[in-house]
Amino acid sequence: MNQIFTIGHSTDIIESFIEHLEYYQIDTIVDVRSVPYSRFVSQFNKEQLSAFLKKENIIYIPMGDNLGARYEEKELLFEDGKVDFSKVVITKRFQEGIERVETGIKKGHKIALMCSEKNPIECHRFSLISRYR
Repeated sequence: MNQIFTIGHSTDIIESFIEHLEYYQIDTIVDVRSVPYSRFVSQFNKEQLSAFLKKENIIYIPMGDNLGARYEEKELLFEDGKVDFSKVVITKRFQEGIERVETGIKKGHKIALMCSEKNPIECHRFSLISRYR
């Protein structure tokens, strides 16, 4: 059975974050943050996180450009400036991101989509990505 996992780093310490990944035998993190940096927990900044995961033999793939939640293109926004996810899911870059994740799963990788929000219900991992298929 093909599965995909999700994790939000929130304010976790990196050791706790890694324990969660090890528990579920995650071998690949797909970072879906549009901006892969944090003012509050610098251990989850792109470069630091990538280096730490490499030491743990976990692949780090930044995909905020494809699967992130921030868009500025007017054709992807509601009149009030908020992102219209129903328009995002039909863009080429979003579709390419989904295809890349699906290819990784088919190759046998245990992938977790990562963002900053701990609760996926409060994150675009749920409201955008998981509702896609």
